Amino acid sequence: MSTCVLLTATVAVHPGMPSVGLRNLEERLRDYQTAVAWWLAETPYDVVFVENSGHPISLPPSPRLEVIQFVHDSPALLARGKGYGEFLILQKAYRESRLLRAASTHVKCTGRFIVAPVRQLQALVEQDAMVVAGPSFKQRGQAWCDSVCWVSRPEFFDILAPLAEQINEPEGRYMEGALEEAVTRAVSLGHRVIRAALPYRGRSGTSTCIGYGEVVQPACASPWWGALDVNGWKYLSWFGYFKDCSGGWIYHAEHGWLYYGTATTTSGLWIWSDRLGWVWISDNLYPWIWSYPLSSWLWYYRDSGDGTGGWFFDCSAYSVRWL
Repeated sequence: MSTCVLLTATVAVHPGMPSVGLRNLEERLRDYQTAVAWWLAETPYDVVFVENSGHPISLPPSPRLEVIQFVHDSPALLARGKGYGEFLILQKAYRESRLLRAASTHVKCTGRFIVAPVRQLQALVEQDAMVVAGPSFKQRGQAWCDSVCWVSRPEFFDILAPLAEQINEPEGRYMEGALEEAVTRAVSLGHRVIRAALPYRGRSGTSTCIGYGEVVQPACASPWWGALDVNGWKYLSWFGYFKDCSGGWIYHAEHGWLYYGTATTTSGLWIWSDRLGWVWISDNLYPWIWSYPLSSWLWYYRDSGDGTGGWFFDCSAYSVRWL
């Protein structure tokens, strides 16, 4: 069973496109380039990158990468919103992509997002289902399904396309609603459908997001539960060795002094250091760290820190830095 990732993209947002928060061209280019590089480096899948502004973009040369570009600038079509624009990208991909035609399973993902951990995605790809999509939820009085990412057989697009053709955001018809209706229709046709949270992350048009079936902003949580006591240190397999001190401070063997205060919920934790400033961590994503000062993801190279700094890959600069 072969798998192909379909990444949808708009590098240069048309001035007439409503409801798009992030319009900075350099930031959008960097986000897409980082995501494509990640998909090629971290997964074994072929990647199809379909972009609808026609703006030049430099992407890694790879036999596993197919790039399709066209220009979507009709005022009448732009008025129907970015969801309809994404449908046109999907339509273009299914009509023209050779890699999609050769694959038996498709992973559709908004182009500036990744899905990690990869092993969780691979487990969902291996399911014998017509579509694996996030849970249904209510939005704007309608049943929606998160459209950032889903896994499907090629023929699922035949179910989705007639519904997506009707997308018109000013009239209250959105891609998320069309996707939910398509998933429901697949069930009614007797196909196997799996409702599962896909752990995507990246930046949407308006915010940095961690998604588990729905785009949500990173919340904050204390991850120290379950730490083992080892020779005067506490130890978590994902985080390493640290000492839990008073007043919301810990001393980490690699990161040094960290402050976590009391801002906690259940999905991650905001911590502060004098070198990094405020950063967000989670047991599901570490050593990926979200940097508030840099507005970027950092990848920490485990065991590189000595308590005074460590080596990080900075996605905003696409470079390795000592921080």
